[in-house]
Amino acid sequence: MRWRQNLRFRVVRPGEAVELGGDAAALAVTPAVEDGALVLRYRASGGEESSARESWHHNAHVVFLFDWEHDHFTRDLIAVAPDGTVLHRARELAAVGEDEQHVLTKTAPGEPRPVVSRPGELRIDLGGVPGPVIGLSAEVVRGGAPVRGARLVANRDPLLFCDLYLRTATVVRGVDFACPEWKLHHVRVDAPPGARRIATRFLDHAHETDDPARVPVFFDRRAKWSNDMALDAMLELTVDDWRASFPVSFDHGVIPRDRLGVEADRARPAPDDPAFVAKIERYYLAMLPPLRRVRDGGYALVAPGVRVDLLADDVLDRLCDIIRSTFDDPADALCAISVFVGSAAGFLHSAPRSPAASVVDVRDLFALGAGFCSHAANLAGLMAESIAPRYGQTWRSYSAGLQGHIVCAVAWGDAMHVIDPMAGKFFYALDNRRLATLDEMTRVPEITYRVDCFNRAHGHEFYVGRDITLQEFTRPSDRLLRVDEERE
Repeated sequence: MRWRQNLRFRVVRPGEAVELGGDAAALAVTPAVEDGALVLRYRASGGEESSARESWHHNAHVVFLFDWEHDHFTRDLIAVAPDGTVLHRARELAAVGEDEQHVLTKTAPGEPRPVVSRPGELRIDLGGVPGPVIGLSAEVVRGGAPVRGARLVANRDPLLFCDLYLRTATVVRGVDFACPEWKLHHVRVDAPPGARRIATRFLDHAHETDDPARVPVFFDRRAKWSNDMALDAMLELTVDDWRASFPVSFDHGVIPRDRLGVEADRARPAPDDPAFVAKIERYYLAMLPPLRRVRDGGYALVAPGVRVDLLADDVLDRLCDIIRSTFDDPADALCAISVFVGSAAGFLHSAPRSPAASVVDVRDLFALGAGFCSHAANLAGLMAESIAPRYGQTWRSYSAGLQGHIVCAVAWGDAMHVIDPMAGKFFYALDNRRLATLDEMTRVPEITYRVDCFNRAHGHEFYVGRDITLQEFTRPSDRLLRVDEERE
């Protein structure tokens, strides 16, 4: 799984030839700006193999990809046959996921820009292009290898496009996000020494600096997950007249994470603190030990003086003991479970790993470390039931389906409380003195929206006004497949 993100931008200027395409099929492209239009003159090799199939993607073609907004997220796709015929046009959102070979895509609103095509040349009007720099990529697809070709194109992540300068502007050659975290973070911008103004904006957090080595960005934890790529929060970055933006999410694009046990301030906020929600999140992150995942003869979580074998039969007890030794209040323990599961040491959101997460014993989800929200909720529910007796409590956990998301509901006495372990979220009542009940969450929007910007999917609210269905979780040994524990 990826975390560190050091983007390097390949600078391309009009009149300069650039080699694009894959290893088996080269593409020489020379861009130009003529009469308000972008002109690409190109020469492809290695992609002439044809196919008897009628569908365009089974025949030889060149795919051009344009990021007109320079948002590293939206791409126009134009597929052109060797004779210049435009075979296909599409406008998409695209962002690389947890696994580098898994790029998420979705149809974007609007239409791709009109194109005039003839053999070896594309002409596209530049009217309305907002900035001096756009993203550009291309691929030659052999007709005899449509699957490989489709994969190459699908995995063209806009974060890795070339930067094509349509006119003179400040040259930025890279942005090093290092390992971004959901808090005030600093990135390094590879800008020229003369850059005067560097600015960032994420949600309502704006910062300016003249130091490219330490550019502040506040990754607001409320924007962890939008449930819809089209709603992703965007990081805006400007360096004088150079402008760009980047999709930010907990599982694609630029991915900040929660790191455990590194905060110096471990003071619990007072209930009347105006910044209670943000500070209580930092409190739980600070109080948990600095666990990190390692592979060392198996799968383990380690911290100074701590090593938890994630495939051992006692993994659940070990993790519950850590939380119990840290928090005396059972409500704090429930929040800490959610924060742990949603952290870099816990359980990540990954579509490629979800099939495995659906068949292994629930205890082995600790070692697998990734899957869907349903698996994260199942894991947190198991931890909640296991830790309750340590506080003299009896809890029963349920899967709460929100029609677009799954969270964990915990029956505690006469009330039902909700945690969202996939995102590491929990929900206090508005007086900040106790956890909110599920009933309150369905009636009071502010309870959830002050924690999460995006509590909607498919046109409906997750909580407010909803009659939420609860189902039993999968219990240990309900599944037959168990990871072999006899390993070197």
